[in-house]
Amino acid sequence: MTAYSTYKDDELVALLQQDDQQAFNTIYDRYWNLLFAQAFRKLDNAQEAEDLVQQLFIEVWERRSRINITRSLNHWLAAAVKLKVMTVYSARFRNLQTTGEINEEYPADTPLPYSIIELQQMMAKLEVLVEALPERPRMVFRMSREGQLSNKEIADQLNISEKTVENHMNRALGSLRKSMGDSPISVILLF
Repeated sequence: MTAYSTYKDDELVALLQQDDQQAFNTIYDRYWNLLFAQAFRKLDNAQEAEDLVQQLFIEVWERRSRINITRSLNHWLAAAVKLKVMTVYSARFRNLQTTGEINEEYPADTPLPYSIIELQQMMAKLEVLVEALPERPRMVFRMSREGQLSNKEIADQLNISEKTVENHMNRALGSLRKSMGDSPISVILLF
């Protein structure tokens, strides 16, 4: 039996796309706790966070043959969790409207929840736009969003000031927001 735990993410994804259940189980074991922690930090509700991550993995298995990950599995899954968290926020908001606790109008035609396919398309677009950024803003953006480093950690690694890191990040985010527009899914990806 092959030790799937030694496989790299891209190898596991390739096997997953070929209906390999053990590859899926390895991805699940590798990322479940990390994704749960991310969801719990945002939702502050363990049951909602657990349900969210479980639903994400169900969708990954159901759509395994169509999954197209252009960067890293970790980044892709983290973005999918962000998207699902925003869907939970929207459901909470709509529930408050329904119960009359909030009287603000919320457009009924808001396209929620988004599918994994739509997320993939937006992430591919984001990847192209990130690659087009100048070197320093691109590097800072990737270290922050993909490496999940703080401004201080980035400043230490690049031997620059935190203010310079903030400037590079603001430049990157400004350019990406301008190019991606202000649709809810693009806001989530840049969040």
